[in-house]
Amino acid sequence: MKSGGSIVSALETQVDALIAQQVETIKKYSAELNIWTLIYLIVAAAMPSLGITFLVIASSIGGSGIGKEAVILIAVLSMCIEVALIFMLKTKVPKVIK
Repeated sequence: MKSGGSIVSALETQVDALIAQQVETIKKYSAELNIWTLIYLIVAAAMPSLGITFLVIASSIGGSGIGKEAVILIAVLSMCIEVALIFMLKTKVPKVIK
C-alpha cells in the first residue's frame, strides 16, 4: 500500500479462500448430520416401538404382563436420549461468517 500498488487481487484471493473453507466446513457438517439424523430416527422411532413390541411378545410368551412402568421407562429414556442428541448437535453447528 505504501508503494501505491493495488491490493484488490490479494483481497479477492483471501475472500475466495475463506469462501472455499466455509463451503468445505458446511459439506463436512452436512455429511456428519446425515449420520446423526439416522441415529436420531432410530432412537426416536424405531427403538421405542420395537422395544415395546418385543416386550409385549415376550410377556405373552412368558405368561407375565408388561407393566405400565416399563412403557413409561422406555418413553422417558427415549426422550432423554433425544434431548441429549439435540443439544449435542447444536454444539456441532459450524460458525459461518455472513
